[in-house]
Amino acid sequence: QPASLQARVGRGGDSAGNRHDGEGERPVPTADLVIAIKSAAGESTFTGDKLVPLPTITAPTGDTQTPGWSLLDILAAAGLRDAKAVSLLDSEGAGLRLEGADFDRAATILYVKMNRGGQLRFRRYSKRGDAWEMTGELRGLAKISIVD
Repeated sequence: QPASLQARVGRGGDSAGNRHDGEGERPVPTADLVIAIKSAAGESTFTGDKLVPLPTITAPTGDTQTPGWSLLDILAAAGLRDAKAVSLLDSEGAGLRLEGADFDRAATILYVKMNRGGQLRFRRYSKRGDAWEMTGELRGLAKISIVD
């Protein structure tokens, strides 16, 4: 039975519903960001405050200043270190499957960041010769299913 993580985030922006993705400081993940974990072992949660102590990384190209986290470190912290294949879904239902070489840190960077609106975003970067190329992106990462 596949394990899954589902993210639930409070609204981003201010009380009037205005988004602040392009201005000001980035929010720090808190316990309000809840990732529900469901696996054959049962159900639990992984909260945003558990992201804070994880090692940070930056994207290899484009915005190279914004700190984020490796999806591999997030999976390990959530007790899902041994995943062989992962299916990611965003809040709109778009999906991206990761497997095999995607888990090779020398060839692929699996980058998760929190945008200014408090939403988790995912980008996959693959090494092409001497350059890095973005080869996958999800806005509003909502669910991670571990495929057996």
